[in-house]
Amino acid sequence: MFHQELISKAARALKITLLSALILGGTPPAPVYATETTPYKVLPGDNLTEIVERFSTSLLAIHGANKLKSQVLYPGQVLLIPILTGTIHSVNRGETLMALANIYGTTTDAIMAANFLTRPMIVNGMRLAIPIAAPSPPAAAAEPPAAIAQPAASGGLAAPPVAETEAQAVTIQPDQLAKSETPQTAREKLAATNGLYIVQPLDAINQIAAKFNLPPYVLRRFNKLGNNSTLRPGQKLKIPAPLGTPYLVQPGESLSGLSERANTNILTLMALNGMTIPLLMERSEVALPPACLPPGVTAAPGTRGFAWPTTYMSRSGNKYSSRHRGYDVTAPYNTPVYASKGGIVALAQWTEWGFGNTIVLDHASEWQTLYAHLDSIAVTCGQTVAKGDLLGISGSTGNSTGPHLHFEIMQRETHVDPADYLFGG
Repeated sequence: MFHQELISKAARALKITLLSALILGGTPPAPVYATETTPYKVLPGDNLTEIVERFSTSLLAIHGANKLKSQVLYPGQVLLIPILTGTIHSVNRGETLMALANIYGTTTDAIMAANFLTRPMIVNGMRLAIPIAAPSPPAAAAEPPAAIAQPAASGGLAAPPVAETEAQAVTIQPDQLAKSETPQTAREKLAATNGLYIVQPLDAINQIAAKFNLPPYVLRRFNKLGNNSTLRPGQKLKIPAPLGTPYLVQPGESLSGLSERANTNILTLMALNGMTIPLLMERSEVALPPACLPPGVTAAPGTRGFAWPTTYMSRSGNKYSSRHRGYDVTAPYNTPVYASKGGIVALAQWTEWGFGNTIVLDHASEWQTLYAHLDSIAVTCGQTVAKGDLLGISGSTGNSTGPHLHFEIMQRETHVDPADYLFGG
């Protein structure tokens, strides 16, 4: 009896809601989906920079449409290339999805769907398709036909002519958007508040992260905020300071290419910038570490295999997984930590992203190892170490619940499970 009465009340409430919508003329907004893509077969020598420019699309759109985990391409790989049509906006520094949605009379969800964005984050310089344009901006170029690319003479699939895929860029008027400031200017203002950002009314995590050119997840993790945490006006947030030389990532630039330019390795760049996957955001600002590695020199690998980095030879916490790319090795306070393999020290310093005191070694054949949460560091950047040499003393620095050693192994742009390599060390 009770359940029947409850169902009856729910039905009446639904009927009243529907009738109100009809009377007031309100209709729910129709969802906007990005459906226009063209397949492209990767040719030898292709890279994402060239593909992005050839199709007049954006790096984030390609990553979202293909669910790419890295920027490494291989010949024969088929990519779905999003065709950005209609009104195309070139993102300026400091702009946010919420601000652009208000200017163009659309929603952030609609813009994300139209651009295959998996996160509500945009970066300076990227092309952005606006699904619903306001009357004030200039008219966009005609929408290209959704034709499949034809096979090219050299193999693969050819890109459609640039003239068919490009749309007219929109220039936002000064009175439509508050004057943007560079991340450097935003950081300079932090001096007046002892390095803390004071949350303003209507502020959101994504907006604040964009202001300082940070990934939103980094800002959340640095301030111990959950994914569903809400901000309060007046709340103080810690803004991570750059721990290296600031560098503005160019469209299509990869971690492997950047690591070669900076004479470092991929794992060092990831550790220093709090990256969980080897992916660079175009036009974002990253920190480059000191140039420790001699250019063109390959570190001697030592004996075959990876040795346990402590004498305990057991796991004390999390094992390797897609969410935890390392292996927690038993290491009580004051336990010596040793080099698992011979190499050159690529990073030996404090990092802000939860690792605390961190060491990264560069080995032969593009292998790298990482040692985190150390209490103290006994090596210096650029130093050559042999397998079994002392690196530091274990501790619980950074985001750690107790003393242990977080240990990672990576080759090129791929993490591997340390447990598969340590037992043969």
